Amino acid sequence: MKTALIQSTVWWTVDMPLGIAQLAGALRHAGHEPCALDLNILLWHKATEPEKPLWDWENFQYWNNPELVKRHIDSNRAFIESELQKLLRAGIGAAGFSVNSGNQLFSLELARLLKKEKPDLFIMFGGQHFFRSENASAWMQNPEADCVFTGPGDLVMPAMLTALEKTGGPAVQPGTLLRSPSGIINGGPAQPVPDLDALPFADFTVLPVGLYANKLHIPFQSSRGCIWKCRYCSATNFWQGYNQMSGERMFSELMHHKSLFPDRTHVEFYDLTANGRPEALHKLSELLIEDHKANGWKNFFGWKINAVIRPEMTPELLKKLRQSFCKDIIYGIESGSERVLRLMNKNYRPDVALQVLHDTHQAEIHTTANFMFGFPGETEEDFGQTLAFLEKAAPHLDRVYASATFTSLEEGSYLTDHRAEFGIAVPPPDNFHNLYWESSDATNTYPVRMERYKRFRARAIALGLDAYKGVQGDLEQNSLFSLAEYYRYKGDHAKAVENLLAAFDINSANEAVLDALLPYYKDLALYHSAARQFMRLQRYPARGTRTQMESRISALISGMRDKASFDAATMSLRWMSSSFDPQQLSYLLALAHETVSRFIPEHKLDGIHLFPLLPQRGSGRNNTLSALRDHNTRFNAQECSQNRSVLGTYPRRVFLQMDGPCNADCIFCSRDDEYEHFSLDKYLNALHGRLRPLLRHAEEVLFTGSGEFLLLPEAERIIEFFNRFYPQLEKQLATNASHKNRRLWELISAPESRYTIQVSLHSATPQTHKTMTRLPSFDDVMGNLEYLASRRSMAGHPKLHLMFVMTTENIQDLPAFVRLGAKLKADKLIANHAYIYRPDQRKYSLHGNTDSDKWLAQAYAEAEKLGVKTFFPPLFTGQVARTAQAPQKINCHEPWTQLMVNPRADALPCDLYGEFSQNLLRTDFWALWNGPEYRKIRASIREKGGCLARCPRHNPDSLKTAENLQIQRRESQQP
Repeated sequence: MKTALIQSTVWWTVDMPLGIAQLAGALRHAGHEPCALDLNILLWHKATEPEKPLWDWENFQYWNNPELVKRHIDSNRAFIESELQKLLRAGIGAAGFSVNSGNQLFSLELARLLKKEKPDLFIMFGGQHFFRSENASAWMQNPEADCVFTGPGDLVMPAMLTALEKTGGPAVQPGTLLRSPSGIINGGPAQPVPDLDALPFADFTVLPVGLYANKLHIPFQSSRGCIWKCRYCSATNFWQGYNQMSGERMFSELMHHKSLFPDRTHVEFYDLTANGRPEALHKLSELLIEDHKANGWKNFFGWKINAVIRPEMTPELLKKLRQSFCKDIIYGIESGSERVLRLMNKNYRPDVALQVLHDTHQAEIHTTANFMFGFPGETEEDFGQTLAFLEKAAPHLDRVYASATFTSLEEGSYLTDHRAEFGIAVPPPDNFHNLYWESSDATNTYPVRMERYKRFRARAIALGLDAYKGVQGDLEQNSLFSLAEYYRYKGDHAKAVENLLAAFDINSANEAVLDALLPYYKDLALYHSAARQFMRLQRYPARGTRTQMESRISALISGMRDKASFDAATMSLRWMSSSFDPQQLSYLLALAHETVSRFIPEHKLDGIHLFPLLPQRGSGRNNTLSALRDHNTRFNAQECSQNRSVLGTYPRRVFLQMDGPCNADCIFCSRDDEYEHFSLDKYLNALHGRLRPLLRHAEEVLFTGSGEFLLLPEAERIIEFFNRFYPQLEKQLATNASHKNRRLWELISAPESRYTIQVSLHSATPQTHKTMTRLPSFDDVMGNLEYLASRRSMAGHPKLHLMFVMTTENIQDLPAFVRLGAKLKADKLIANHAYIYRPDQRKYSLHGNTDSDKWLAQAYAEAEKLGVKTFFPPLFTGQVARTAQAPQKINCHEPWTQLMVNPRADALPCDLYGEFSQNLLRTDFWALWNGPEYRKIRASIREKGGCLARCPRHNPDSLKTAENLQIQRRESQQP
C-alpha cells in the first residue's frame, strides 16, 4: 500500500528525521510503497529570517499555542494544501504522523485537511508521546485518528497496512489503539523489537536529503533503551530493557548508507546509550579498521556516540574506537556530587568518571560531559562539588554541555511520577510545568537553577573549555525569554513583561518574543487605564460617580488575557501576584508601546494614555514636574544599567545650543565667524514645542554652544524663562566668568535657580589664561569665581565646575589648576583633550607629547591628596600610565541619558559624535530616540564597539590614534 510518512512542524532541521527513515525502510521491506512529506523542513526553508528562530528547539512550546499555529498555517495554507494534494494525487491509502511535544497541533490540523479531501484515508499517529497509554487514549478522541501506536512501529505498522490492503480493514495489533465502528479497540501492551539485527535498514531516499542544514551527517540508531534507570529520564520507561545491534549489523547498515551518500562523512549515533554492550563497539571498531585497511578512504566517516560512565570504557576500547574514527564521545556526568548521583540513581562514582574522562581524552577522542543543575535535593554545597569536579576534569575535557533546561520533569519519568518523594511541591493538575517546578521549601526554584547554570558556564569558560550553551538561539535572549515565561506561569506579570522587553531588545527579529509580547501590550494598556480610574477612585472615594468608576474598572480588566482583580469593598487592585506599582506600570506600557510602534507598527494601539501614573505629592505644577522627573530618572537609570537599545524614557539631560557673541578667542575653539546668535523668540516659535515633553521629564538642561552665554542680550530673559516654567530642572551654563554684570550673577546664584556654572578656565595663572583665551583680565575672572564660591557656601547654589581643555600650551598648569579648584571648593574639576576641528589646531594636540602624561599624573595625585572630585581623561601610554591612579574603565551612557540639539533642531548623541542625520523638526522625538541610528549606537556600545572604540573620553585605547581627537561634522551640527 502506498503510505505517506509525514513530519510536521516543529522538529529538528539539522539532520534528516531518523524515525521517518526507519519506518520507510520497514514498510518497503514488507512490500509497501512509502513516500515522505517533511513539511517541517519545507516550511523552515520558506520562513523569513525573523521566523527562523521559531524552529530553535527551545521555542517548541510556541507550537502548542492554537492561535499561533493557526496563524502560521493560514499564512502558508496554499503551500501546505499543495503539498498534501501531491500526496493524494499519488494515490496514498494511508498516512502516518510522527508526533512529538512540539508538533501535536500542527499534525492534527494536517490530518483534518487530509480527511476533508479523502475521508476514507487511514491515518495513523506514533511517537514516544503515545508510549504513555493516557496520552494515546486522549488522542483517539480526535475523529481524525484511525490508529495510534503506543510502542515501536517497526513491525506493527507494516503488519497493520498489510491487513488493511488485503482485507480492506486493519487488524488489531499489540501496542495499538484502533478505531472501529463499535468503538476504540485496545490491542494490548506494546512489544519490544526482539532482534534489532533483523530490522531492515533505514531508508533516507524518501526524504529531501539536500534540504537539511547539515550536509555531512548520516543519523543512525544502534540500540533501544538504556542499561540504567536514571530517575529524571523518561525514555527508560518507554523502552522495555535494553537492546543493541551487533557490531556486524551496525557495520552493514553504515556501509549501505555510505554507498548511497558517499559525500556524507559523519555518522551521528542517536542512541541514548551506545556503549550498553561494549563488545558490540569492539566489533564495529574492528570491522571499520579492517575496511579502512582494505579500501583506504573510500568508505570513511567519523562518528560520535552518547555513552554512560562505566569501567568497561578501557584504554584498549577507547584506542580501538579512535582508530576506527570515533571522534566524539558525550558522557552524561550530570553532577559532581556523589550524593546527588545517588539521588539520580546513577551507577558510578565521581572518581570513576574522572578516570574515564582522562582515558578518553588520552585516546585523542573529543570528550564532552553533560551536566544538570538543581536536581531535587541538590544543595549549594552539592553544586560546589560539581564545580570542584569540573576543575579536576577540565584538563580531560574539550567541551561541557550545560543543560539549558537545568532539570526538567519529563513526562513519564520516575522523578515526575514521584514528586513528593523528592520534595517537589505538587501544584494543581492544571498548573503543572515541567521546567518551572519548585521544591516544597522554595529553596530550589527555576531562577535558582538558572543562576547555577550561568555560574557553571562562566567557570567552564574561565577554565578554557568550550561551554556549549545548550540552546540554538542567543543564550541571553533565551534566558530572558524563559524567565518571562516563568514569571507569567507564577502570575508575576510585571516581571514577565520586563524580561520579555529585555529579550526583545537583544534580537528584535525573534518572532516568538514578539508574539509573546503583543498580548501583554494589550493587557498593559487595559490595566493602565483601569489603574488610572482606580487611583482617581482612591483620591475621591465619596464622589457620586463612584459606581460608574467601579464599573469602568471592571469592564477594562475583563478584556485582559491575564486578568487583574478588583475588589471595590477592600479597594484593592492586583494583577495576580504582581504588586501594584503605578510608576512601573506606566513605564512598562511606555516601553512596550515604543517597542511595538518601532517594530510592528501595524499592531500599535491608538488612543493610549501614556501619561505616567504619579504618586500624589500635593497640588501644584512644580510637584507634578518633580514627580515626572523622578519617574523618568528611576526608569532611565534602569534602562541604562541594562544597556537597552529601545527606551521607554526620555533623556535625563537636554543640551540646548545657545550660541552668542564672544569676548574671548580660545585657541581650541570650533567656532567660525558665521554663528547665528540664539534667539529665545525663534526658539519658542520653532523648537520649544518639540522639546517641551523632554524638559518636563528631564533632570537637567544644559545651555551650551559657542560664545559667551552671558553676553547674549536675552541672557536674563532666558534664565527667567527656564526658572519660571521648569523650576524642577537643574540648569547648567558654560561661561568664561569674565562678565561684569552683577545682576546676572545674582540671578544665577539664587537658590531657586538650581544652576551649575561650568567655567571655561583652562589655566591657573594669568599668563596661561591669556594665552589660552586672549582675555585681558584674569583678576576679573577670579573675582567672579570668588563671588560664586561665597554664594555657594551660603545658599548651596550655584554648583561650580571648572573646565580645563588640555593643549600643548597649558598642560603644565594642570596640577596648579587642581590646587585652585580646591581653594575655590569647586564641586568638580573637568579636563578634556583639545579636539581638532581645523587643520591649524593640530599643533595644540597632546597626542605624542611625552610630557603630557607626567603633568596629568601629577594632577591625579594632587586631586587625591586634596580630596577634589575630578573628571579627567586617562593617560596615553608608558610607565606613568601604569602607575597613575587614573580610571582604567569608564562606561559611556550618553546615548541613553542625553540629547543635544541646536536651534535648527539638528540632534546629536554627544559632542564627539560625527555625522548624525536626525532633526527634531523632521522626525518625531520617539522615532529619533528609538530610531535605527540611536539603536545602532546603543547596541554597538553594549558590544564595546562603534563610536566607543574611537572615543577619547570613554575609551583609553582610542588615544593611541591621533585621528580619534579630530571631530568631523557639518557646520550645522556643531554643538
